[in-house]
Amino acid sequence: MKIINENDSPLPPAQKTVVTVGNFDGVHRGHARLIARAVGLARESGAAVAAVAFEPHTRTVVYPELSTMLLTTIPERAALMAGMGVDYLFLARFDEKFREMGQDEFIEKVLVGRLRAAAWVMGEGHHVGRDREGGKKNLHFVCGKYHINIFSESSEMCGGAMISSTRIRGLVGDGRLPEAREMLGRPYLIAARRVRGLQVATKRLGCPTLNFKMPEEGKVLPPAGVYAAALETGTVINTGGIDTDKKRLFGALYFGDCPTYDGREAHFEFHALDFDRSGVTEPAVGDSVNLWLYEYIRLDIAFPSEDALKAQIAVDIDKIKKLKDFLN
Repeated sequence: MKIINENDSPLPPAQKTVVTVGNFDGVHRGHARLIARAVGLARESGAAVAAVAFEPHTRTVVYPELSTMLLTTIPERAALMAGMGVDYLFLARFDEKFREMGQDEFIEKVLVGRLRAAAWVMGEGHHVGRDREGGKKNLHFVCGKYHINIFSESSEMCGGAMISSTRIRGLVGDGRLPEAREMLGRPYLIAARRVRGLQVATKRLGCPTLNFKMPEEGKVLPPAGVYAAALETGTVINTGGIDTDKKRLFGALYFGDCPTYDGREAHFEFHALDFDRSGVTEPAVGDSVNLWLYEYIRLDIAFPSEDALKAQIAVDIDKIKKLKDFLN
């Protein structure tokens, strides 16, 4: 995949694309449905797949008074889309000027002028352009003028309601990861960078861990505590593209500020169930990894003693070992 923006050159005229447009926060099953349709159409016609994602999220501009926490950062979104077959991720800078862009102008400047769109896969009820002006009739007219075929996909449902990023944000924030996982179609993803730890877990608790820095501000996080999780290495993300050669390692993930030790800066610690036999190379300090959160095990609390904490860690790890085969 290649990540591009308005400062990059348009795609070559001969490079036709099948596009899909949205915020794509979470890259959940509803988004995956659109992308899968676009990938299928592109493979049939020899075109590339291009996703247009708005940065920042449209709600931050339309409703600035509301807090907009995100399920996925741009690098996370890009990595997920790359794994689904998207060839180009176009980051459209969403500001007041872009918000005022009309339907015709968006199609002409972005879809045609920059991405050479030959087809557009849209979700039910999707609109583009200032104040949703023009409607479907005008949309089809303008797309027809540029020989862009429009394909509509129905919404993905779960529990009798449409899957949405808003629903998933609430579930993750409440620690209801199995329900969130059902709507996402995968575990919850947190991309994190390894940092040097204090070696407390290794030297005093008999539970060696790798420490990771908190993600950027504005990402939805579940409650502090212990999780059944997987660490994934081998994902390289940069401005030019993404390498998706990945290996996963199952284990226990702690998220919190270590209240038993009078608190530290909040961080992640990952304990692998079997690092030595996994064939996975331990990430170096400074390396980025993907942390996949499967299930919430328990709250983060202060224990009366180090021995009490050690005993609880043994219980946590035993529970996660029993979950391993079921969750994988």
